[in-house]
Amino acid sequence: KWKVNGVEKEYETRPWFGYTVQTADASGGTITIDYKEKKAAQVTIKFDSSKMICRNRRTNTTVNTGGKVFEHDELFFEATLSAGQMVDKWKVNGVEKEHETRPWFGYIVQTDDVQSDGSIQIDYTLKTPIIIKFDSSKMICRNRRTHTTVNTGGKVFEHDELSFEATLSLEQMLDKWKVN
Repeated sequence: KWKVNGVEKEYETRPWFGYTVQTADASGGTITIDYKEKKAAQVTIKFDSSKMICRNRRTNTTVNTGGKVFEHDELFFEATLSAGQMVDKWKVNGVEKEHETRPWFGYIVQTDDVQSDGSIQIDYTLKTPIIIKFDSSKMICRNRRTHTTVNTGGKVFEHDELSFEATLSLEQMLDKWKVN
């Protein structure tokens, strides 16, 4: 823990500490900053190595499944996806992490996440593709997220932004677009 004038700062356990000077903390015109050390807990990190790779940002080394890491190590997981696949949610010990839908996942090792066997399990689920159908003689479609053309019968995913353009002749006018 970090300490200001000998008082431990709750939740301040990172190797860096930001502090805003407070007059009330100035005892006799001086503020003393210090920290208390502890031995970092060692944890086994588990993941499916056929689905992802892992790097320890602190040591800049590859971490293999079953490898040992320390409390507060910063791990960087990257999904090894096949074409047409997208990460839906990253999970720590089976618990989905809100807003973690990118193909990579940054994780700081927390002792609160350690299971009874001394490990932390990282995984992810895949988004389910949706088949998009349209009359390709009447329109073209582009996926604004991937910057690619989408063919009828192609796979798209929830939250993809699709742009449709009617291929009208000069004497035609569009009345309405229809979805389903």
